[in-house]
Amino acid sequence: MVASAIYIVDGRGKTLISRSFRKDAPDGVVASFKRLVLDAEDQLAVKPFLRVDGQAPYTLVHIGHNNIHLLAPTLKNSNA
Repeated sequence: MVASAIYIVDGRGKTLISRSFRKDAPDGVVASFKRLVLDAEDQLAVKPFLRVDGQAPYTLVHIGHNNIHLLAPTLKNSNA
């Protein structure tokens, strides 16, 4: 798995720190994370690997601790 970028976001979905390693990271990664994870009704049912389908499908790997979340999108299907 090669991460295209790293994002550190707070519990409201605001980006605190970001670093792009490759130029292939799709736009709207943090917005997708907020929609899929932070706005989910059952936080315990959300898996750490999420496959986001769309024009440029990607896998979003995330982990959270004390309202701080680390995100790493990758274009490969890391869940396979």
